[in-house]
Amino acid sequence: MTDILAAIATLKQKLPFVIGLTNEQRQRMLKLGDKTAAFEEKSATYMANRPDLIPPYVDMIELAKDRAARAQVAVIKRALAEITQSVDDTDMQLAHEILLPDMSFYHNVQLSAHNKVPGAQAIYDDLAERFPGSKGSAAAKAAKAAKTP
Repeated sequence: MTDILAAIATLKQKLPFVIGLTNEQRQRMLKLGDKTAAFEEKSATYMANRPDLIPPYVDMIELAKDRAARAQVAVIKRALAEITQSVDDTDMQLAHEILLPDMSFYHNVQLSAHNKVPGAQAIYDDLAERFPGSKGSAAAKAAKAAKTP
């Protein structure tokens, strides 16, 4: 774990140019996704072929740097996406493997509470809060009792 976190720290150090945006900033920005890629490619071609139509305030040197940097970021993004997806998949599998025995325990506690095993009802009521809509939860019973005149 220490080695992995150190590698992530090293990766962060090697990406000093990355930034963070607020949700508001993200919403306001123009997006260059798959649907807009063709527009950008055509614009680049037209700008190269018709520089006389480029507004004087457009800095072509900066635009070229931005395009080159974005191409490199895309390669990094794809590589990181593979790792992120694998980590997400592993997390999902582990959660599944944890929740299966938890659910078995919960159902056994539910049966034990039904059979009046001492202490089982309190555990069941506590765990049943996770499933507020179920018929047997304390919350559902209380809601049903409140509706009954």
